[in-house]
Amino acid sequence: MQQLDRVVVVAMHGGQNVGTKIVSQFGNARVTVMSLKPHASWKLSGHNVHHVVTESMSDVNLHLRKIGPVDAIIDVSRHPEFPAPAVWKTTFLHLRNGGIYAVRRRKEPTQADLSFTQRLARAAITLDDESASLDSAVGTVTFTESWTMVSKRGDHYLRMRDEQVDRLLPTRRSGASVEVLLELPPGELTSRAAVTSHQAAVPIKHLDRVLNYPPMKLRHYTGRIAIGSHSLLYADGVILPESFRHHLARGGLRNAKLTAVDRQFSVVPETLRPTVTIPGDYYFLDCPFPGISAT
Repeated sequence: MQQLDRVVVVAMHGGQNVGTKIVSQFGNARVTVMSLKPHASWKLSGHNVHHVVTESMSDVNLHLRKIGPVDAIIDVSRHPEFPAPAVWKTTFLHLRNGGIYAVRRRKEPTQADLSFTQRLARAAITLDDESASLDSAVGTVTFTESWTMVSKRGDHYLRMRDEQVDRLLPTRRSGASVEVLLELPPGELTSRAAVTSHQAAVPIKHLDRVLNYPPMKLRHYTGRIAIGSHSLLYADGVILPESFRHHLARGGLRNAKLTAVDRQFSVVPETLRPTVTIPGDYYFLDCPFPGISAT
């Protein structure tokens, strides 16, 4: 098994032995414990552990966006607002390829617990390589008396927005770093074009003479940066915002060459994986539309 470096323990009301029975098992790994508050009985002070206050599944997801991909996620929650299927759905794709998700089994499982177990078993048997889905990321499933352990297969890439990349990329496990070289403020552009409108039966919209433009940044990425076609630019575990034509829009981030798995993650096709490494610094001037070049 690959050595564990980043481990996350989701411990909403996780019982008295989170430190002595869970965290202590991971040696020198950097362990993050997420819970509503740390309990003195957990005895976390003697371990290489960082506690993060999490009050919702959104908080859990947000912190994983900062530190992923991680090696292992351990779910020892005993909170009705954090059921195992919901924790798995929120956290599983934040694992690296080959990472482990483990959830403590209830002594008296609910119907939801049984349905979740059956779903994992079916996914492991099917091993669907055709569709990009959460179930298709399930590798192996192991059941013991106390635990259900699921290995993750495949590389899944977090689609990153423009306003997030400067803050999140340095803390993620991406093998890349970023520096903002130049930032231009937003403003207004008044068109000097002569507009001749011939009579039409309906009003012609979007002929405003004043155009608002957003702030723009010129960034320098260093590390292992991959370039595909259709302006696809990515590092380990993350799709960089320059890959998306409308990277400043509030809607979904889209690139024609990516296959979306959920609202956050995509799969990069094997045909767009790097085959050649070129040292040096380059301007990225690729266009999302084939056959059009920037000059």
